[in-house]
Amino acid sequence: MLEFLATLPEAQGKGVGTALLQWGIERADAMNARVYLEATEDGYPLYWKHGWRDLQVARLDFTEYGSTGSQEWVVMRRDRRVPVAE
Repeated sequence: MLEFLATLPEAQGKGVGTALLQWGIERADAMNARVYLEATEDGYPLYWKHGWRDLQVARLDFTEYGSTGSQEWVVMRRDRRVPVAE
């Protein structure tokens, strides 16, 4: 399980995130697992490039809880390497 994936700004664009993600993809493929995640705006292009597809957009408005601003995530899924009859 990958809990949180992030790279330092100075490491971005150098393949570090892709290498970390590939590690997880290899393990998911070995188990023939379907994988879900919540992508931030920054991470979204990387996940899309590696086969995840949009399921739903989740928005949280912090003003409803006495704070300011909001956050948006895209819930995404990467299907199993080998389709399984369901």
